[in-house]
Amino acid sequence: MPYKNKEDAVQNKKTYYERTKIIRYKKNRYYDWTKKFNMRFYNFDKTYEEYMNTKYCELCDIELTDNKKINTMKSLDHDHKSGYPRNICCHKCNAKRGSVDRRFMFVLLELHRYFNLR
Repeated sequence: MPYKNKEDAVQNKKTYYERTKIIRYKKNRYYDWTKKFNMRFYNFDKTYEEYMNTKYCELCDIELTDNKKINTMKSLDHDHKSGYPRNICCHKCNAKRGSVDRRFMFVLLELHRYFNLR
C-alpha cells in the first residue's frame, strides 16, 4: 500500500505494533491462566476485559498497579477446586485466599479420615 508521505507510513507502523502488542499480551494471559494455573472460563473475553478495566482490589479496595510491587500487583483469583475465576484482587489477597483454600481442603481430608476410622 503506497503512502502519501513518510509520516503516514511511520504512523501506520506504530499502530500496527501497538495492536500486535495488545494481542500478544492477551494470548500470553490466556496461556498463563489456562496452562500454568489450570483455570477454566465461561467467557474468556469478558473476564479479560474485566481484568484489564479493574482499578481496585475487590476484597481490600487498594489501588492496583501493573508494576511488580508485590502488594499492589493485579491478580485473577480462582477457586482451586473448580478452576473458575472468583475475583480480581491484589497479590496479597490472592495469596491469602489460596492458603485458605489449601487449609480448607486439608480440614475436609482430616474430617474424612476421622469419620472413616471410627
